[in-house]
Amino acid sequence: MQSTFDDLYKSDDDKALNGIRVVLGSNPKGGEVAFWIAEVNNPDHEKAQRKRSKRLERTRKREQQKLLTAEIVAEGILKNWEGVLDADGNEMPPTLENKTKALLKYSKLFTDVMDVASDPAFYTEDESIDAEEAERDTEKN
Repeated sequence: MQSTFDDLYKSDDDKALNGIRVVLGSNPKGGEVAFWIAEVNNPDHEKAQRKRSKRLERTRKREQQKLLTAEIVAEGILKNWEGVLDADGNEMPPTLENKTKALLKYSKLFTDVMDVASDPAFYTEDESIDAEEAERDTEKN
């Protein structure tokens, strides 16, 4: 993927809202699988939480709570992805529905996204991280 200087040298505020690019592996076609992860408690995250807060407070069903939480993360934190393929090998668009389904199905993805989103160190550096760096940081926690 080609980047402009604006992509490479975003301000810390821009990274917190729009996310940093984190490469977490490769797909069967040899392309990178990258996710744009925004910092926890950014304005979009807070808006997504407010939108679902009453339903989240009222429900006692664990599955419904997990769904609402995944929707909040999909809308407010997991901003984008590239290189994610469906079962047929086609690139999967990062829609709210697709991101929510992925977060529910793959608990490791949910954990990785939240680990990055909740670590302020990721949002004060000028470089994106790769999968190896993300794994090392996750292991420290």
